Amino acid sequence: MNLGYKINGAILVTFFAIVIIFMAIYVPFQNRRIETTKKNVETLMHTLVERDRGPLANEIYQGLKDALTQRLDQMLELKDISVITVFDGSGKLLVSRGLYPQDDKQLSEAELGKLDHDTEIHYEKWHGQYTMIYTREIQIIGERIGYIRIHCALEGVKKEQRLSYFLLGGLLASILIVMLALLNLLLFRTIIRPIKSLSDTMDRMQAGRIEQHHYSRNNDEIRDLSEAFNRMSWALATSYQELDSQRKELLESQEKYRLVVDNANDGIVILQDGIIKFANPKTVEVSGYTADELIVMHFLDLVAEEDRELTLSNYMARIAGRAAPDNYIFRIRNKHGKKLWVDDHIVIINWDGRPATLNFMRDISHQKKTEEQLQQAQKMEAIGTLAGGIAHDFNNMLQAIQGYTQLLLLDKEKSKASYRELEEILGATKRGGELTRQLLTFSRKVESNMQPIDINTEIKKVGKILSRTIPKMIEIRLNLAEDLYTVNADPGQMEQVLMNLALNARDAMKEGGKIVIETENMILDKEYCEIHLIEKEGKYVLLSFSDTGHGMDKEALEHIFEPFFTTKKVGEGTGLGLAMVYGIIMKHKGAINCYSVPGSGTTFRIYLPTIESFKEPSIVEIAEEPRGGTETILLVDDEDILRDIGRQILEKFGYTVILAQDGEKALEIYRHEQAKINLVLLDLMMPGMGGIKCLDELLKINPEAKVIIASGYFVNDNAGGPSKEGAKGFIKKPYIIEGMLHEIRRVIEEG
Repeated sequence: MNLGYKINGAILVTFFAIVIIFMAIYVPFQNRRIETTKKNVETLMHTLVERDRGPLANEIYQGLKDALTQRLDQMLELKDISVITVFDGSGKLLVSRGLYPQDDKQLSEAELGKLDHDTEIHYEKWHGQYTMIYTREIQIIGERIGYIRIHCALEGVKKEQRLSYFLLGGLLASILIVMLALLNLLLFRTIIRPIKSLSDTMDRMQAGRIEQHHYSRNNDEIRDLSEAFNRMSWALATSYQELDSQRKELLESQEKYRLVVDNANDGIVILQDGIIKFANPKTVEVSGYTADELIVMHFLDLVAEEDRELTLSNYMARIAGRAAPDNYIFRIRNKHGKKLWVDDHIVIINWDGRPATLNFMRDISHQKKTEEQLQQAQKMEAIGTLAGGIAHDFNNMLQAIQGYTQLLLLDKEKSKASYRELEEILGATKRGGELTRQLLTFSRKVESNMQPIDINTEIKKVGKILSRTIPKMIEIRLNLAEDLYTVNADPGQMEQVLMNLALNARDAMKEGGKIVIETENMILDKEYCEIHLIEKEGKYVLLSFSDTGHGMDKEALEHIFEPFFTTKKVGEGTGLGLAMVYGIIMKHKGAINCYSVPGSGTTFRIYLPTIESFKEPSIVEIAEEPRGGTETILLVDDEDILRDIGRQILEKFGYTVILAQDGEKALEIYRHEQAKINLVLLDLMMPGMGGIKCLDELLKINPEAKVIIASGYFVNDNAGGPSKEGAKGFIKKPYIIEGMLHEIRRVIEEG
């Protein structure tokens, strides 16, 4: 309720209380005044009756009505007497004069009974006026002879009383109105307006506008209240600013955490009682389930069956406070059934007042695949290194057999019986050399004749060969892209790759099937290259080779490119075909992947880097007949047998030969005999200094030195500097006499 109403109500109650008290005093006073007036009238009536009682008595007694009438008329001249009536002794009406003469002819027994006494006075409303009725008996010598009744109107007294009440009421009402007006004005100025102003200020504060309340009056309670309010307002403003600042900081912090959680590269999951209580967007992305689906799932429903026992035991141990790893790796199965590897880091937290785990799950499927591919590549690299070493040693043994066999053949006539046997031995050593060449190809330690080629052209050539060599129930289909990028490759090795893949496909389709060879241009980005272990991003030619054979299982796929690994029966294959393919593709800085499902065939996808420009390959003309010479040759080789064979061959064709068993000895000899040494025949793979280091030192001694490298393979055909550019020629081991002598003559005569 409004304060003004309350105060006005209090004033009215107080006023009415005062009025009641005043009336309690005034009304008795006024009544006493009326009683006094009544007494005066009664006294007047007594005096009037006593004055004329004698004459009245005689006139009544004698029955003189005219005289009575005249006398009564005289009495009516007195003020306020309205009617005078005379009755005889029996109560019978004799004369009635006045404004309202009585019609009653006889006083009633009740009225006569009231006149047992001398006089009877009573008051009543008579003809609408408040009237005093005065009745008195008239006697003569103690005998009652009649009655006189006088009606005296007291309406004037009543009017005066009412007027006094009215004036009093008006006065009091005026006083009340003035009091209310003055009090309301005072209240409005001193209480209501300041409080209303204070209330308005509070409303503005509630709406968010913190401000001070201004009150100009001094030394009153409202000012004290205003100052207290201002202190409160200032405190609220300070608190509000602090709260607002804290709220903004909290919102910013929440937004930062939300951004971190929503954009985290890890899945963030909260588990309680094994149930997922929270999952961030990355978890939704990895699992394939919606957030609503996840938050009602048991976490084990997401874990792959084979890892559930490990995951559950770790979870229970962590919740129970027992020793358990903070990180462990397991597999999950997403909504689409795909298994993914995750690395889970667990933190114990309190969630809704109960223990729970905060899990940071990182999808490491790509990392796992990369690790597997890297392990496979490292294994293949290790196998290649081993195969290369074996091939090198085997090549040296073949060199000895082949070299001595060639020396024997030089001294034999074809007609001799042993000549054919020696040729068979030479052929066997050449076939053994082919085996070592395959091993060296796998280990990428064989020189390649790299040149710009169109892969489509090589595929068409191989397609023609295959159409004549593989069974007719195998269909060959070529889907070759037009405007294919150019690649830098060895045509012969590319042919070898296609032939080996085709032979494997043939053996996998005994009952017939289909071979599909496809090419297309591709531009690979960094991510794709990382997934497929390709050296660098850029333009590539994709060569796909597919068959509809029986396919391979996962275990076979893991070993498919290893030397001597085969799924064929004993005697049906050496296990070097795909190893050679792998080695050739690695040599070309490409990549090869195999995809196969048992019963659904196999697909090989080969990525070859492209080049922008062409470089015409050099053509070397080989003389038909080997020629010798008289020059001096320094022959450097760590194998005694090979030094002996080389010496015999060279001396047989007229050369002077100086022998050195290692690089250090060769340098020592060259420093002293440089003037007469025309050429150095240097083995590449030697213990100690090694062939490449020896070549560098020889060129430092004599930059014009003529050096031919001899080896079963070349360590790095892309190496730069003097090791590559300083050598004038190359001879492949095991030696073929014709090729060896021709290369020596070519280098000597080039000077």
